[in-house]
Amino acid sequence: MPRVVWVACAAGIALGAGAALLQGTLARRPAPLAPPASLGPARDAGASHQEVPAVAVRPEAAPPGPGEIAPSLRGTSPSGALRVDDAGHFAPDADAVLFIEYFLAASHEADPEQIRAWIEAAIRERLSPPADAEARAFVDRYLAYRREGPEQLPDVRVAESASLERRLQWLRELRRAHFGADLAERLFGEEEDAARIHLAMRELGERADLDEAHREEALRALEARYPERVRQARAAAALPVQHAREERALREAGASEAEIEALRVERFGPEAAARMAALDASRAAFDARLGAYREARAALGPDAAPEALGALREAHFPPEERERVRLLDRVEADTAP
Repeated sequence: MPRVVWVACAAGIALGAGAALLQGTLARRPAPLAPPASLGPARDAGASHQEVPAVAVRPEAAPPGPGEIAPSLRGTSPSGALRVDDAGHFAPDADAVLFIEYFLAASHEADPEQIRAWIEAAIRERLSPPADAEARAFVDRYLAYRREGPEQLPDVRVAESASLERRLQWLRELRRAHFGADLAERLFGEEEDAARIHLAMRELGERADLDEAHREEALRALEARYPERVRQARAAAALPVQHAREERALREAGASEAEIEALRVERFGPEAAARMAALDASRAAFDARLGAYREARAALGPDAAPEALGALREAHFPPEERERVRLLDRVEADTAP
């Protein structure tokens, strides 16, 4: 089975499209929408599905126009996947949501009609009748749900001060109003489970009646309840931080650069290790430039004119680094005793 590209946030709660709706989710359930006829009845979550692999989007040189993909998406492939069941019908699931959200991420670059056209073109590339028409009907349904979320009714609205738990519950109700209980569970059940676990972990962190040992034990028990792919995403997100700590400890213990490189090759592969080495070299070069710049800045004195500091930055840094250094200067000034 082809590999599916999963998308999850580093915290592991993977709220996906729901995160964008939390700021303005309705507090009352809208009238349930009848499912489009092309979707047919909700299928059993355990039905046999065939995964339709994503196809890479070919990069384009021109700005987005009719039928062209957004600049931010060029050279990338859609997340998620579109699946059909054994009878050839479209089987919407959480991966279909990721697929749609991939295109919606470019909403700041194109109008809704153009984004809808991109989604339809991608569906036609991947699905045949009747699944293609069913998938397009699902997109209509999903976009209606996305439009509903941020809308604020004058009489009943979600209070900005409402607890995250209540806002998540309103979002859960909105989803079931649009998709029905069974389909909403297929689309969002896993992320909602993860969100509930995340809330429970946050509550544990705020409890004053637990000592550190019992808190850590309870947190580990909750961590084990995350859905498998959320656990994998959390582990993947934590790996770079964990690895950086290990490298720092090894260097402090006297490890050589060759030993550090061997660890990187073993853990991440030779290509990634080479990129990490190049990043190390780039950081070291920047640090050297920064040190020389600060020495020259100190020579100018504390009352140096902004124009003189700007000229100094131009002398020490390429254009893409100057704003970063200016911000570092501001942070340094703000934190100075």
